[in-house]
Amino acid sequence: MRFHTGSSAAIFLLLTSLVAAETRDVTLTVLDADTRQPLAARVYLQSAAGKWHYFQSAGSAVRYEKQNWINENSIEYHTTISPHPCVASLPAGKYKLTVERGKSYFPHVLEFEVADANLQLNVDLKRWNDPAQRGWYSGDTHLHREIADLENVIIAEDLNVALPLTNWVTISDKPPAAGNKNLA
Repeated sequence: MRFHTGSSAAIFLLLTSLVAAETRDVTLTVLDADTRQPLAARVYLQSAAGKWHYFQSAGSAVRYEKQNWINENSIEYHTTISPHPCVASLPAGKYKLTVERGKSYFPHVLEFEVADANLQLNVDLKRWNDPAQRGWYSGDTHLHREIADLENVIIAEDLNVALPLTNWVTISDKPPAAGNKNLA
């Protein structure tokens, strides 16, 4: 069967709109379980089929997708979100959401299903330890992240000190400035 260019474009637009209509918005709000204050966090969202999905936020959301160049099973796919509601548009199906905030909150894992309506998910993170209250502060001295992402990442990871690495050595006979892993 042959289609005229106009017919092909109309069919494409129809199919595109049908696919878009099949997604639902999942809005996520992360709160401190004790204070009820909004929290920044790191969120992992994966479908039952294994596909990774990412959130967007009215505040800030930094998408992170890294796969090790040697071991393809070593992956890190998540979004760090500011302390604002965030949204992911998802097709119908089952999903696993993991929400983390630094090392002094318990991680929260939630399985949910997207069907025929938008969803509102509220996740309460429970602090198990408050080192700053006892004079200790959290830090990460080995951050391989873009400088522009750090404001979001530092808040989501609940860090007081962060030292980003913008140049590093993976070849022992080369100086850091000539390394193959330098961030621009």
